[in-house]
Amino acid sequence: MITRAFPSTDTDALDILSNLMPILDFILAEALINRSSLIANDRWISPTQSSFSHAAILNAASSVIPELSMPANPIKPLLMLDRPFSTSIEPRQESAAYSFSAPDHLYIFTDGSKLDNRTGAGMVCLLNGTFFDHASTSLGLSPSVFQTELFAISMACTSITASPSARHTSIHSDSQAALIAIAATILKSSSVLSCISDLISASQHCLSLTLCWVPGHSNIEGNDLADSLAREGSGALPIGPEPFLPIGRAALSSALKSHFYSKHCSKWNSSKASTKCKTPLTALLTVQHKWLHPLPPTSILRPYSQLLSGHSYLNYFQHRTGIIPSPLCPACKEEPETSEHLLCRCPAFSSLRQRLFGTSTIPIALLISTFSPSTIISYITKTGRSLERPPPPP
Repeated sequence: MITRAFPSTDTDALDILSNLMPILDFILAEALINRSSLIANDRWISPTQSSFSHAAILNAASSVIPELSMPANPIKPLLMLDRPFSTSIEPRQESAAYSFSAPDHLYIFTDGSKLDNRTGAGMVCLLNGTFFDHASTSLGLSPSVFQTELFAISMACTSITASPSARHTSIHSDSQAALIAIAATILKSSSVLSCISDLISASQHCLSLTLCWVPGHSNIEGNDLADSLAREGSGALPIGPEPFLPIGRAALSSALKSHFYSKHCSKWNSSKASTKCKTPLTALLTVQHKWLHPLPPTSILRPYSQLLSGHSYLNYFQHRTGIIPSPLCPACKEEPETSEHLLCRCPAFSSLRQRLFGTSTIPIALLISTFSPSTIISYITKTGRSLERPPPPP
């Protein structure tokens, strides 16, 4: 119903056309995410005897996905009421007007960054009007921006602990989410718990320690420097094996999606679908449905699905099903009228392809990966070839 493809279209082909993960893989992926949550909450019961139990099946499936055996960010909810530091989130106007000029007061600005899937954190110290210490680091591919913000605060704690003098100290972050999580009474993240532990240790080296929110991109020099340092860290190559921080739910979901996408590709490549169907749909699957997310309207998706599956009202398929006597293309009468012939090389439409695609002939894989469904269907419309059901003979 989603694709409006012919009922004879292969199920594997329909999975690709509808931009859906195969149903069994989808169920397994969801079960693995739930398994991870149960483990984080100490509620997972490992199988003891049967190797065919649900738990045993999930344990076996998780063994081939490294992220599932890595330390996880979610933890069993933990109650924490008291902290030897304070947290302050003032209105934007008041925070932006803060002077950062108290004598012998240590101000530390922190920030986290994510650029092109690589993450980093940075911090810089300000004392008596002078920036005197700074650091940046790469955190690899898996952390969320939230985790990088927390790690940057932990970097500030390291600087405080290394300081020879105890001072009134404030750490300034532009992440309200991080500060709210640190101040919460119920902790559900190992990254938050680790950051709080670092803050407690750092507070022992301060006369007072306060976490403050500072609005980002408000021409506050310290925040701008921390932002530059964080981006410098995210632009650098990580040193050492990943993950540097516990795996969060988003990173786990991404890893599962990548695993089952590779599995989907392998399954499709080994399927017995005909070449006329397999070639265009392999191209569509390879670009991860670049144009089919979200799905185009039915007026485009229906003929597009027919063209790519090969199950259509073109002469080749209609001849195979015994409806018409000849499979030849009615425009050139040189080759069977397959989707690839009509789209890519029919000599009768060379000039039309030149105008729309920039070339008189084009490989089907390049066509699918380069041009949107609406452009391809526009080409079909301009050929005058209808993909609608032909009227019954008189």
